[in-house]
Order: sequence, then C-alpha cells, then structure tokens
Amino acid sequence: MPDVVWLLILGVIVGPNGLGLAASTEPIALFREVGMGMLFLIAGTEINVEEVHGRAGRRSLLTWLACFGIGLAVSWAAVAASGTTGVAAATYIALAIALTSTALGTLLPILMEAGVMGTTIGKAVLVHGAVGELAPIIAMSLLMSARSPWASAIILLVFAVASVVAVAIPTRFILKHPAIGRTILHGAQTSQKTLMRVVMVMLTGLMALSAVMKLDMVLGAFAAGIIVRALAPGNFTMVEGELRTLGFSFLIPLFFVTSGMNISLSAVAAYPFLLVAFVGAILVVRGAPIVSWNTFTARSNASAGRTRRASACTARPACPSSSPSPNWASRRASCPRGWNPCSSSPARCRCCSSRSSPS
Repeated sequence: MPDVVWLLILGVIVGPNGLGLAASTEPIALFREVGMGMLFLIAGTEINVEEVHGRAGRRSLLTWLACFGIGLAVSWAAVAASGTTGVAAATYIALAIALTSTALGTLLPILMEAGVMGTTIGKAVLVHGAVGELAPIIAMSLLMSARSPWASAIILLVFAVASVVAVAIPTRFILKHPAIGRTILHGAQTSQKTLMRVVMVMLTGLMALSAVMKLDMVLGAFAAGIIVRALAPGNFTMVEGELRTLGFSFLIPLFFVTSGMNISLSAVAAYPFLLVAFVGAILVVRGAPIVSWNTFTARSNASAGRTRRASACTARPACPSSSPSPNWASRRASCPRGWNPCSSSPARCRCCSSRSSPS
C-alpha cells in the first residue's frame, strides 16, 4: 500500500475524529501549509514545460474540457435523480470541477515510490495531473469567485506576470554580477545552503503573493517549482536531493497526516454509498476519457507509422535481382521489419519485400 495511504490513516487515527490525540491548532496549520507548498514545489520541478506547451499539453487540456462537459452532465443527472429542485448553476459547476480535479500532490509520491517518473506513463500522468490540478483552480477562480469572471481573469494574469517579474529581476541582477552567482553556488556546497535558501524564499514569496491576491496557494507553490526548474536546470540538481529530503521526511508527511485528521469517519459511515458513488463518478468522468483518448492516440500513431513505412517501401519500382551491394548490411538496418534494401541507386528503389532478392 502506498505510503500516502498509511499517512492518511494515521491522521484519521490520531485526529479528533479518531482517538483525539492531536488537533489542528494554528501552528500545525502553518506547518501543513508549508508542507503543501513543498509538495507542489517538487511537483512543479517535475513538470516538463515543453511537453505542457506541446501536443501532450494541448491534448491533456482538451481531455480535461471533455471531462468537464461530462462532469456537468453527470452532475445534472445526479441532481435530477435525487429529486432536488431549485439547484443553482454554481452547484453543477462545483460538482463538475470536483469530479475532474486531479490530486497531483497525492499522485506524485506514489509515482516516485513506484519508480515510474521518467517513463512514458509517468510523464503522461504528470502532464494530465498538472492540467487536472491547475485547470480546476483556474475554473473556480473564473466561475465561482465573488469577483466577476473578467476581474478574476485579470487577477490571474497579474499573478502570472508578477511571479515571473519577481523572479526575473533578481536573476537578471545576478547574471550581470557573476561574482554573486559564484558566491551563491559556492555557499550551496557549505553549511550556508544558499541555493536552498533562494528556493525557499521563492516558494514562500509566491505562496504569500497568491494569498494576498486571494488565489489558491497551490498556484504559488506550483509556479515556484516550474520557475526554479526553468531558470536553473543545471544548478537545480544541487538542491533537488535536499528538497526531497526535507519535504518527504517531515513537511509532506505532516501535510498528509493533518489532512487525514480532517476526515470524519462518522460522516463516511453515515453515507457509505455516497462515497462509493462519488469515486465511481470520478472514474467515469475523469479516468475513462483519459484512458480512452490515450489508447486511441497510441493506436493511431502506431497505424500511421506502419502506413508511412509501407508507403516508403512500395512507392519505388520493383528491384532487379543482382548481387548484394557492399553496404547492404548497414542499409538493411534502415528498412522496416520484413523488408530488405534494394538497388544501391536511390533513383530506383529504397526497400523491397524480404521475399525479393537484395541488391
């Protein structure tokens, strides 16, 4: 069982809804926020910005929009089946957002524990998880905020610009004064841990900025992780291990334990069917479209690749039979499986069937 689950269970046991050994006091809440920030900072550093901006990111965004539409339909059907009347539109939107949200902070430790971070499935989960984490936050800011959608959009834009400027100005200053940069890098290898201090200042600063602008602090922490990795991809390796040690040894476990302390067992026991139905709805609304789209895309790409290879070999005239050319073995490696190189003259043909005589 993943470590995250055990931490949540521990929180339920020691919390006020369990044995009552611990309570969510103000200092504990502060540590919880810092732990959440550290978790999403690390998650942000794992995101490949090029993939998010590329085809994978666009596909993930379109998938989330489709999930959101399905979530609205499921929410309307659930409310209609319950016989409830006079439900506001905001309720349907809130249910749809809840059904399409991805707990990237919970997925990240599980992916790391399973050792699939660098694999194809790990990268796909991270891209879908990043979109599924940020898109609901942005949607709630635009559609469910006390401000108008236009005002919320402007605030989000201002936050994005302010985040970049707040980091870019000190970075530009350091680049103009290389001696400062060398001092920071040298201090990172001593007890001063200067790079670690810079990262933590960036984390707390952007989280504070998001709180001042009345946005979810996850945005600030996530933005800090992405900016840190983008600005210093080489130097980040110097603090990556330290960040994970501090995060996964103390702050992040504290976040999950305190999250478990807020789970009410009595509420779960009172409505067990509702919990099962909600989990099932998440699988239908969020899980099924992602799996279906990724399966369809993989098959389409494989089919297109086979078609291109076949057309490249059949578009040339038939090959005459003759003795193999001196570089036949090396040229054979460039042909698809089941095909052999043909005439050494590119004007005649490039590949032909393995049943044909090589030349």
